Amino acid sequence: MFDRIFGRYLFDTKRITRRQLKLVYEEQAVNHAQIGLIAVREGLMTQQQSAEVNRMQRHSDERFGDMAVEMGYLNEQQLERLVSLQQNRFLSLTQAFVSTHIMELKRIKKLEEEYRVTNGWMISEMATLESEDNERIIPLFLQSGGSFDKDASAMCIKSFYRLVDSNIGIGPSRQRGTFKFESAEMFSLEGALSFCALAGKEEDLRNFASKYLGVEIINRDSFEMDEINQAAKEFLTYSLAIFSSELPGHHDLISVGQERFFERPGHFTGSGIITTPVIMDNGVINIVTSQKQCSYVRDDA
Repeated sequence: MFDRIFGRYLFDTKRITRRQLKLVYEEQAVNHAQIGLIAVREGLMTQQQSAEVNRMQRHSDERFGDMAVEMGYLNEQQLERLVSLQQNRFLSLTQAFVSTHIMELKRIKKLEEEYRVTNGWMISEMATLESEDNERIIPLFLQSGGSFDKDASAMCIKSFYRLVDSNIGIGPSRQRGTFKFESAEMFSLEGALSFCALAGKEEDLRNFASKYLGVEIINRDSFEMDEINQAAKEFLTYSLAIFSSELPGHHDLISVGQERFFERPGHFTGSGIITTPVIMDNGVINIVTSQKQCSYVRDDA
């Protein structure tokens, strides 16, 4: 998850272009992180030692790790740990930046620290972000709203990850008095929450629907709004059902009321609107919740 979060950060801060980010993701999808890069990043080897092992490999059939152990740069326990990290998505993203010559490891580490400081993360929290443990990562971003807002948003994020696209990122939740959107699918609720919605640009919701339904969009104009509506409705119904089932005495705490789909620009207004952005491909879809009553206003009315 952090690979997408960090990639978006680099793009938003204009460190890389959209084309470069796409190229890096394509490279990441087919190649995992190399032992040498991980060893240097983890401080177990220097760049010079890694380069030396690479030079020796040209005249040998041995793997990098085995040769590094023979040369005394790593021990068996260290090598075992490095091998276990090869499937880490953030490390594979780092490898993709280096392999495509878009960014050097030293530069990436500097921007990681910049990201940490900018967002106020502690070093231990950065370690959590890079761990790929979504159960620990998601709560770090859900700091706004009440417990029901956080739990419902967390369940929707997990549903995105399981049912829509495992290559997602998320942003911090925010409390607002109003939230504007281009299109939205909303369920009014009774009990723990007043409503829960998915909202964003029509193009991003189309992309969400195509992935959720498993349909490739060849012609976006032919992908009808009712298909987007159906996908969002099914997704929220599933997520809210799981959310409700995990609440103590859930039958008393939440019940689903009216469902509405807004296919024209508008905004929600109220005193306790909580939004949590989900980053998918180049777009953002917001999970919107509130424990208080909110109103919908159509902007082109």
